[in-house]
Amino acid sequence: MVGQEHSAEDLKKNQAVYDALRDGPFTKTIRLIPTGDTSGSHLRNGLVSAVAARMTENKEAALKEFGNFFPAQLKKGMLIDFTWKKGGSLSGTHTASQPLLLPFLLFPFLSE
Repeated sequence: MVGQEHSAEDLKKNQAVYDALRDGPFTKTIRLIPTGDTSGSHLRNGLVSAVAARMTENKEAALKEFGNFFPAQLKKGMLIDFTWKKGGSLSGTHTASQPLLLPFLLFPFLSE
């Protein structure tokens, strides 16, 4: 794949692209930006459910820590970042908080 040109359509169908992004030894950040005001519990509940479905161990404590990250209200345009660093740490920040380290969520959050 290196050195070759591929269309966006080809890349979307190529599982190796997704595997390389997931497994690559580099920092990855996912940024969420609400398009309107909403409650933090709405986003929290959806993400906690998605993460819980992928977890096999340390589930309860890690999910509680993850759920506590979200503020009560999310404002339109607020920045919510989750950053995965090589070595196994996941941190989260939002414009209304200090950084939060979420080490137990890295693998299940980003794995299939």
